[in-house]
Parts: sequence; structure tokens; C-alpha cells
Amino acid sequence: MAFSLISKNGNSSAVPDTVRILVTFSETDTENSGEFASFEAELENGSGTGGTYDFENNRYFVITKRLEELYQSSGFTWNAVTVVKIYACVLVSDNPSDDYYIALDALRLENTQTINPLYGLTGYSIVKNTDAETIIKSPNTSNYLEFRFSVGVT
Repeated sequence: MAFSLISKNGNSSAVPDTVRILVTFSETDTENSGEFASFEAELENGSGTGGTYDFENNRYFVITKRLEELYQSSGFTWNAVTVVKIYACVLVSDNPSDDYYIALDALRLENTQTINPLYGLTGYSIVKNTDAETIIKSPNTSNYLEFRFSVGVT
């Protein structure tokens, strides 16, 4: 998963202490219903405190998890997944802060055992073929991969 950490105050050099991300794969959009798998990531600022991320000099981050690291409910199967929910929180002094945006860039599930030349799920990039021509979906045809990206703020 890739995202950018953006301060609402563009002139501020302040950085948060921690960014927490929760990604949940489920078969339904209804809360507490059905089977699911999820992973958590906690990124701590490393400015002299032993954290592993440098929020002062880098604002783009990639989180990598193996499928074995996901928490799965007892009857979870990937065949039933229709919903992916992403929750994010920025902490300053152990309190949630609304001074930052987390701009999601990409979520990629990767089969590292098989090379797939059709892979083109990238955020904000134009996908081109081997002749450097933009790939455009022909009307009334199916794609190999389609997704809907919606963001809700509450």
C-alpha cells in the first residue's frame, strides 16, 4: 500500500509522531458482518527516537505485508471479497490529529510467483503499451482489471 502524508499547513515543518493504517478485506459493506481479513500498520517517526520512518524528509511511504501476516476470520476466503476498507489515523503526542491528510496512492496485491505483463494498477500514472501509446478501454468491452475508488470522510 502506498500513500502520502500531507500537512494541512504547507508552511509548517511540524511532523506527527505516528501514522496508523488498517486495511480490511470483506464480503460485505455491513459492519461486523461476514468473514474478513485485515492488516494493521503503525509507522513511527524516526527523528532521533528510534522510529523507522522519517516524516521530516520523506512524505511518501510504502507498506509491504505478506498474506500470512493478515488476520483472517475463521471462514475467510479470497473468493468472497467484494469490499476493501482503509482506515487511517495520524497521532501527535498520542492523540489523533486533524492537521494532516493521508492521500492514498495505491493498493496492490501481488502474485510474486507468476509474472503478469497486464499489471497496471498504479495511482496517477498513465498506463502505456510497448509502443508508448496510452492504453484506452474500448467501449462496450471488458477489462482485465477494473476498480472503483471512493473516499468518504466522517
